[in-house]
Amino acid sequence: MSHATLSDHAGATSAASSLLRQLDRATRFPCVLREPLDVDPCGWLAAQPSKSKFLWRDRSESLIRAAVDTVHHLRATPGEPLGALLSRCRMVLADLPDDQRLFGGFAFQFEGPALASPWTPFRRGEFWLPRITLNEGMLGVLVVSRDDTAAARQAIERLVFGEAPLSRHWPECDARVDEPNADDWARNIGQAMELFADEVLEKVVLARQVSLSFASTIDPWALVSSMAGVTPNCYQFAFQPEPDAVFLGATPERLYERHAGLLSSEVVAGTRRRGHTPDDDARLAAELMASDKEQLEHHIVRKSIRQRLHALVDSLEIDARASLLKLANKQHLFSRVSARLRADTRDEDLLGRLHPTPAVGGYPTENALEEIARLEPFERGWFAAPVGWISRESSEFVVAIRSALARGRSLHLFSGAGIVPGSTPEAEWDEIESKIDDFLQILLPDER
Repeated sequence: MSHATLSDHAGATSAASSLLRQLDRATRFPCVLREPLDVDPCGWLAAQPSKSKFLWRDRSESLIRAAVDTVHHLRATPGEPLGALLSRCRMVLADLPDDQRLFGGFAFQFEGPALASPWTPFRRGEFWLPRITLNEGMLGVLVVSRDDTAAARQAIERLVFGEAPLSRHWPECDARVDEPNADDWARNIGQAMELFADEVLEKVVLARQVSLSFASTIDPWALVSSMAGVTPNCYQFAFQPEPDAVFLGATPERLYERHAGLLSSEVVAGTRRRGHTPDDDARLAAELMASDKEQLEHHIVRKSIRQRLHALVDSLEIDARASLLKLANKQHLFSRVSARLRADTRDEDLLGRLHPTPAVGGYPTENALEEIARLEPFERGWFAAPVGWISRESSEFVVAIRSALARGRSLHLFSGAGIVPGSTPEAEWDEIESKIDDFLQILLPDER
């Protein structure tokens, strides 16, 4: 792949001129103007002056889309049900070409007041229809109507066709704050054990926020690019609704993928680190497969998904035995889920039933959510929530774990651990630390 620079991109003028000529000749709308552009997606995003930027990379890297600017921005309004927001999304998509997607997601709790700091630039539900997308070396500019041509022209004229350099020299980290701290974490685990004994809960997922402060601003697109190299077999996402706020992550967990009436989902619960040698890796994998605690955690999620999907499907298959999902630094228990949906099942039905799974909430769900709200001293925001895309015929959402919120000189890291009978504060604290290690290895390599 070529690496053009901002100061010297040979085809910039001709590419812009080609797009403008296509726009002038357009007679049928909506339409997509296309022009080849061979650039790195993250470097290209870093170069753009647009305040709104997005990136989506699926687990197999068969879909990698970078996007800037928006034609439509749909936000959940106070008191609006999930179905109403998605109905508005479907109205926007109804007359668009099949390959157009709305990208976005939701807060962990869809209902409620405006999100608290540091999440204030985000709403509880938002979707964006990009004006300009970069996909597999092809630039696309969406024009939805004749009245939209002036806005499209302005977007083309301010578009940068090259890349910005992505520095891997990170500023010094001045401070780290863990919420909860180790003592409060141990206290919370103890309270969870009491709830298990009283049969109020079978499982609860408790999270930790690690806030890092740096001497200068972190380049979020350099961080996104670096994460891609250390998180194979993961979905990668980044949402920038405003210049000073980027929610980004690399998650191994798909919530679901829908193509018309066919559904694919999965269970990812139960974790061990990868070994330093093949023998060590095999030992840890065998330990994970043999662990009653990890198998119980996985079984609770599997059971819950079967119960939740039952009323929405004509047929349902879930792996009877967990296998291993091996990532760069971690390995998980993994089960596949496939279903044929009932004809009247919509995305809001699936999201309403599947989120939050016991892998990020707990079981029973309502009891677990009450305890999460009581015990966690921070706003989850979009952490562990569904993020993804929808088109006219398909949709895909992932669970936004292994994620971070970049706000200027601060980076807030989020991860959680499934607490069940037999969990210990020390082991679960270490599990969360291992889950944020991809970020820490990049930003604080000397401290690992």
